[in-house]
Amino acid sequence: MSSQRSNQGPSRALSSIAAGLAAAVLTLSLSPQARAAATTWQVRDVTPPGATACYPHRLNNLGAYVASASFGGDVTASTGVVSGPDGADAHVISAFGGEATAPMRITDNGLIAGSASWPGDVRRHAFLWRPGQPQAVDLGVGDQATSYAEDVNRHGVVAGEMVAANQSDLFGFVGRGRLGPAKAEEFQHYHVSIADDGATTGFLVDQSTGRLVAFLADAAGAYTRLPDLGGGMVYGQAINRRHQIVGGGLRLDGSFVAFITDADGRNFREAGVPGSSSWAYGLNDPGSAVGVAFDADGLPGHAWLRSPAGKVTNLTRAVPLVGDAIDLAQDINNRGQVLAHSLNNRCLLLTPVTP
Repeated sequence: MSSQRSNQGPSRALSSIAAGLAAAVLTLSLSPQARAAATTWQVRDVTPPGATACYPHRLNNLGAYVASASFGGDVTASTGVVSGPDGADAHVISAFGGEATAPMRITDNGLIAGSASWPGDVRRHAFLWRPGQPQAVDLGVGDQATSYAEDVNRHGVVAGEMVAANQSDLFGFVGRGRLGPAKAEEFQHYHVSIADDGATTGFLVDQSTGRLVAFLADAAGAYTRLPDLGGGMVYGQAINRRHQIVGGGLRLDGSFVAFITDADGRNFREAGVPGSSSWAYGLNDPGSAVGVAFDADGLPGHAWLRSPAGKVTNLTRAVPLVGDAIDLAQDINNRGQVLAHSLNNRCLLLTPVTP
């Protein structure tokens, strides 16, 4: 239940996009109900000009985001996008000049990690892009066929997975620089999110039971497995500096539900999000979480925000839009800004306004 993996890069950014974005990033018109209620959110459409669809990934504490986007007739969302602070100057990026670039994370100090293809080769390679570099660094594929970087911390430690040619076997990795041979102990381990101290969360496949198990792994590689929710599938999605973890899992009745833990992965529990099913995608250091939930009638979903104290706000209702609706909250930074997606496939930045 991770967001869609996502072409063209800081070295090949389209000048027309950069020049036109200031005019194109508009504050959306709120409905009369929202204005009457004195909304506390400023909503900005930060979708790059010309994009027909935008799928957000992660947001840093400056308000810069990374995303995947579609342009023209492309329906694969294989074009990478990165913005400046507060969603400004979003532009297309291409890590290696190939057909696809999927930037999955941008740190406060400007590191970007993700996966991309080279010209004439559809296979993905994990990459790390440092500020000022004309091109991303290819981290390779180790001894496997493809690789994906899911996250990077401010120290340049990258987390992700290498995938075998059979597309079934994979091996997790956490480290700096070019990837080495896969480690047997990382078989079927997915590292999805990494903290600045090197701790990670994600999920692994238990080889004896086939269950998917969420975990907290420290920088030394010691794993703590999180409890099950009854259905044999639990995914760690995000970790903060206190090693709180959020994600989602399967209940015994077949529904998915968002979970949250306290510091160091303790007190694993459902996040208390209303709806027949829910999922948590983002978590900031103070402990606020965001995600998506669905009612019994299914689609469309609605975005939610959970405070550190456990209060859940339906963002779709709290921030009604004219001609559109927020349907998913993907990430939240320490300033409380929320990176969201809408029914019209727009990337939105929600900024709390202090009265």
